[in-house]
Amino acid sequence: MDHAAVKTLLCFQIILALTVCSQHTARADQSRSPETSLLLPATVWAVPRVECNLYFNSLLPLASQPLFWNVSCQKGRQMQARWTWTPGSEEAGSTPLEITATDDSDQKIAAGKTTVRVAQEKAGAGKPIRILIVGDSLTASGMYTGELLKLLAGPNEPSPTLLGTQGDAKGNRHEGYPGWTWRRFLTINPTAGPPSPFVFDGKINFSEYLRTHCEGTPPDFIVVFLGTNDVFGLSEAARATAIAQVLADAERLIGILRAGAPQAAIGLVIPLSPASQDAFGANYGSGETRRGYVKSLQLYTTEFLKRFDAREGENIHIIPAALNFDSENGYPVEQQSVHARSDAKVTRQINAVHPAVQGYRQVADAIFAWIKNSL
Repeated sequence: MDHAAVKTLLCFQIILALTVCSQHTARADQSRSPETSLLLPATVWAVPRVECNLYFNSLLPLASQPLFWNVSCQKGRQMQARWTWTPGSEEAGSTPLEITATDDSDQKIAAGKTTVRVAQEKAGAGKPIRILIVGDSLTASGMYTGELLKLLAGPNEPSPTLLGTQGDAKGNRHEGYPGWTWRRFLTINPTAGPPSPFVFDGKINFSEYLRTHCEGTPPDFIVVFLGTNDVFGLSEAARATAIAQVLADAERLIGILRAGAPQAAIGLVIPLSPASQDAFGANYGSGETRRGYVKSLQLYTTEFLKRFDAREGENIHIIPAALNFDSENGYPVEQQSVHARSDAKVTRQINAVHPAVQGYRQVADAIFAWIKNSL
């Protein structure tokens, strides 16, 4: 090899080494990105003899790498996918809890603190309570509302009445409508479908709704479980602006509910983590992807917590049902062929956002725990 060729080869090797070094440095700098806040509200509600969970994948749904979790708490057990605790009747009170997530280099990626508040087992025993639940198709199914009635049926429980124009004649009542959003409940003249149940004489009038459908007596508890349809299908460019408007709609509806029921405790349910991409493919083809939806959901939940999590003084509370929900095992599944040329079968999730029965039960557990803590 002549001198010129040797010189060229050496230059190429130097450039290659610098490129590899630069890429390594970039990855190292990326791993040292600013710490992220977990999607963790200030309070997690619990009740004796009912399992309380914090599923890690709902705390940081956009995590792009395997994370190592560490829970610091005097109660419960840290497991592979969650922290879990079923309090005893003697464990009523407040327990602090801290969570950190690190990468495989022990670099802290995210952290958060909360308080687990356990209700007295006999809180509100025998007390009549009126509950209005507002939501979309998850509420319209009547699944978690029916389970909530079962949880409130014991001798240590209050005597509940569910309010609403939807549901069945057996007391499982609600205001749940498939596909509805925060804004849809504020819509006076919709282009399709029924008007908001809160519309009277061409305007939103929640006080008239109570007179017409609730014997004129305001509810003691109002649960609002919305957000899924508000953030579904948002593009990257429209995401931030659209979510800001959703939060404004939420503020307006909550204000209307508060004006008509000034003494009611208002519980806001955080939307659930979705099922797998298999389920998105089954429901939406090559349309909405799981990652696109999760990006919108994470931004929405982050901004929602900023706005509403510090308002217990106004009797407004976050119900973190999403953290109590097992998204890996809480959705409907089906046995399917691995592919068209295989006789082997695998289990795949088949519904992206609507839980199976066991998932709805976990949602009911979270709402039940909040109600008991509020009595």
